[in-house]
Amino acid sequence: MVRIGLISYPLYLWHWPLLSYLDILRNGVSNVLEIWAAVLAAVVLSVLTYLYVERLFGGALTLRPSWPSGWRASA
Repeated sequence: MVRIGLISYPLYLWHWPLLSYLDILRNGVSNVLEIWAAVLAAVVLSVLTYLYVERLFGGALTLRPSWPSGWRASA
């Protein structure tokens, strides 16, 4: 369950575009095999995104206010 939790956000981001493009390409008439293939592709892309983006950059992508080195907050 922890591993599913680790890839849950990338999976959330990948599944919509893949299923949407599949729907566009197949004119809304996708069969079950194609849908499962898109879901499997989303899981694989989610694992790769977790391993090579989230773990690689860690917290480097978070937006934190940074002050120049000589500045201090006055009380």
